[in-house]
Amino acid sequence: MQKIFTILLIVITVQVISSQSLYTTKMDSLLLADSGYVPNQALVDSLNPRKPLWFPASEAIGLNLGLGAFNTYVAKSEFAKISFKTIKHNYETGWSTDADALITNMWAHPFHGSMYYNFARSSGYNYWTSLGIAALGSWQWEFHMENEPPALNDWWMTSYGGSMLGEMFYRFSNLILDESTTGWQRFWHELGAGVFNPARLFNRLISGQATRVTDAKLYEKQPLMGELAAGGNNVAEGLDFDNGKKNLMITLDITYGKLFSPQTVDPFDFFRFYGAFNFGGEGEDKQPLFGQFRIYNNFYTETSNFSNGSKFLWGIFGHYDFLNNNVYELGGVSAGLGIGYQTPGTQTRPSFTEHQRGFGALCAKPGRPARAFHRYAGFLGQADRRHRAAFNYGHRAGRGTLKLRDLGRSTCRLHGGAQKRTDQKPARLQRCQRGSRHSGPTPGRAYRALRRHARFREET
Repeated sequence: MQKIFTILLIVITVQVISSQSLYTTKMDSLLLADSGYVPNQALVDSLNPRKPLWFPASEAIGLNLGLGAFNTYVAKSEFAKISFKTIKHNYETGWSTDADALITNMWAHPFHGSMYYNFARSSGYNYWTSLGIAALGSWQWEFHMENEPPALNDWWMTSYGGSMLGEMFYRFSNLILDESTTGWQRFWHELGAGVFNPARLFNRLISGQATRVTDAKLYEKQPLMGELAAGGNNVAEGLDFDNGKKNLMITLDITYGKLFSPQTVDPFDFFRFYGAFNFGGEGEDKQPLFGQFRIYNNFYTETSNFSNGSKFLWGIFGHYDFLNNNVYELGGVSAGLGIGYQTPGTQTRPSFTEHQRGFGALCAKPGRPARAFHRYAGFLGQADRRHRAAFNYGHRAGRGTLKLRDLGRSTCRLHGGAQKRTDQKPARLQRCQRGSRHSGPTPGRAYRALRRHARFREET
């Protein structure tokens, strides 16, 4: 008898605490920073000519074949035992969804997709064509490289999520590459860029670009500012923070490009990355290493200037959210329309506000405190609304209002993929998390909202 779980979910996350977003007005000084460097396209085409489209496509398929061989003969994974019969079955079955772990669906698949993406990006193609190569590589994997039904949520996260990670990694590697250097200095530049972008390093090695010496500046570089911080992360039952379980958390906040720049028209000319990483803890109290991994970027923007120095912006923005802790697990990608308004402020820090609405995909399930309930993780439709604002009061810049709200009412049907643990309710449901100035998430409110608004209906 097939069981279908329908989940109606509203997720509310309000970022008004500095430990939640590690937001500082220093980041806003980028809005008035000097413009970055954009290379002459004719120079780029002469020294880095675009490869035929079949080249990155074959690289993506070759990566799949190599990884499939590893899974089959080294890891001996059951899902990798494929044949013409399994491929035919996948085409007959068509798309489905799976309920793999959050780290698999919302991190491993996008990272895999970033490899596909950067095979094309480093071959001379733009964001949209590279996204198509990522979609092709993921489709070939889902239908040909596993004996399980192809999962639509995996294809979506590998393609779209992979393009978001891939473009961010591509621009990070642009900042590191310097082809005017030689010797060990050149080695470390290439290796550093390769850590962020292995697919690009592979292409540079086989094309000879990794050893080429030239003074020509071929790679775009935009202003970048980052903050690295460390603090305590405290998870407690109810409001008993004194007896909570503590661990070290390191956070990284990076802003790339200028949001209100008239040149900001291409995907990822502006983006913001926030990561939170946990260390320490034991047993069930040990927090996942990757606590947060979030990207906020532009896909297309247009800016209008007014005579009083103010600016109005509209465009299409994207969001990648991965939040993983012992209280809840949440991941999603979305895209939608957004508007922004900037006032002159002072010479170093303007005031601005942004608002976006969009739609995307969401994957969520309760963390360990709710482990006695049905465990679920899947593909949900997500309605998304976000607002962010920072105000400058005279010579002293401060945060007047800063909010980021994720509002989603979603429905998900998992066909046979969810795992039913037990019907017994845990003695205590409420758990919240509190940290120091730089400790990252405070998801107690989000988790209580999730538990309050989640409704499970089992159909047989």
